[in-house]
Amino acid sequence: MKRIAALFAFVLAMALASASFGATPGSAVQSLTSTRQGEIITVNFAWTGSPDDGAMPAIATSTAISTAITGMYLFAMETNPGNVAVPDAWSVTITNAAGFDLLGGVGATRSTTLTQRVVPAVATGVYGASLVDGILYLNITGNTVISATGSVKLFLSK
Repeated sequence: MKRIAALFAFVLAMALASASFGATPGSAVQSLTSTRQGEIITVNFAWTGSPDDGAMPAIATSTAISTAITGMYLFAMETNPGNVAVPDAWSVTITNAAGFDLLGGVGATRSTTLTQRVVPAVATGVYGASLVDGILYLNITGNTVISATGSVKLFLSK
């Protein structure tokens, strides 16, 4: 009976330990490039999906980048799948603190092999720039490839 109780305690402890740790999240390195006296800024995200399941958490722009881009307009986004290919139909949204997608949905269904550039949709069938009002979040969905890589570049202007 003591062995059964000990075995039960061990199994319970292992189950609780695995439930509390979960999958290892993906990550991204971000950088900012300014050109023409700060009139055009690019924010670059080099990302790697989770080594467990390929998933990516939302990645927030750093305080320094958020400060530099507040009051600017997002006028284009470029995606480039990396050396460890992502699956077909992976998607990107760039959201603000309120969860609004500054791309207006045009970041959906990215290519597995091609570099693609899009202009934000500001209304149905209307494309233009979206005002950045603070911190931005890079959200990558639809990736199930373990440790997949890629890059997302945001183009902003005054």
